[in-house]
Amino acid sequence: MFPFIDENDVLYFSSNGFEDGKGGLDIYATKILGYEALEPGINLGYPINSEKDDFSLVFMPGKREGHFSSNRIGGKGDDDIYYFKELEPLVLDCAQIAQGVVRDRDTKALLPGAKVDLYNEEGEVIESVIADSYATFSFNVDCSNTYKVVGSKENYTEDSTNFRTNRENAVELTLGLNLPPSEFVSIRGLMMININPIYFDLDKSFIRADAAIELEKVARIMKKYPELKIELGSHTDSRAPDKYNWNLSDRRAKSSLAWLIERGVKASNISGKGYGETQLVNKCSNDVKCSEAQHQLNRRTEFVILNPEVIK
Repeated sequence: MFPFIDENDVLYFSSNGFEDGKGGLDIYATKILGYEALEPGINLGYPINSEKDDFSLVFMPGKREGHFSSNRIGGKGDDDIYYFKELEPLVLDCAQIAQGVVRDRDTKALLPGAKVDLYNEEGEVIESVIADSYATFSFNVDCSNTYKVVGSKENYTEDSTNFRTNRENAVELTLGLNLPPSEFVSIRGLMMININPIYFDLDKSFIRADAAIELEKVARIMKKYPELKIELGSHTDSRAPDKYNWNLSDRRAKSSLAWLIERGVKASNISGKGYGETQLVNKCSNDVKCSEAQHQLNRRTEFVILNPEVIK
């Protein structure tokens, strides 16, 4: 209702028929090309539009100022006439920003480096970005369109969210992607169960509370895939005599194995073995100077999948 065309062939009109309305009638603008008005119109937003009826916008001839009517709260009566001045040109190529953060679903930790794909309504990838050091991403999107974003990262399962932009220009949409850790991960060419490191107290082999949480994940996965066969390998760093490290890792492997069997894992599907310092993952062998963090990489418990075909 209340159409007005300015000297730049922009049609201003009022409507209460769009989902992005602020309440009652709102004033919209759209470009006229030939004999047609471009869809969709742009909601002029606050302060032109309010929760009440806003309508009948007109410009003074040759000026970027004018008047409109509204029955908003604070007027002198019912419908009142208000003055306005255009402070910056109206952008009719309606665009919005879709932005968000990628996190680990379980720990809520940020996941910088995650890949985020933007899909259009036809299911086509129209843009891809890599989340920055703060795990944030953003896309410029059109108004009144349906999109989907899909986040992915190595050792994680994809997460996605669908959203639809409204008819209002320059809106910022906040999205969230929460990637669940993958159940399985490929390390050094071997398929393994994806868990956090299992730690033992110094020179000890009993299962700590934090280690039990990770072993519970292993038990749950092995029950989910009853044909899965696992070799549990316990490893140490090189800082102790070779034989001592072998015995210590073997005790830790057997302790972990017994814990899992007690929780219902079939004994025939899992074996445990200590490797001592025979399978270091870095250069930190005997007499090589390394940091504590480098030595920690070698103190690990791995659950290698012997028949990965059962999970495909």
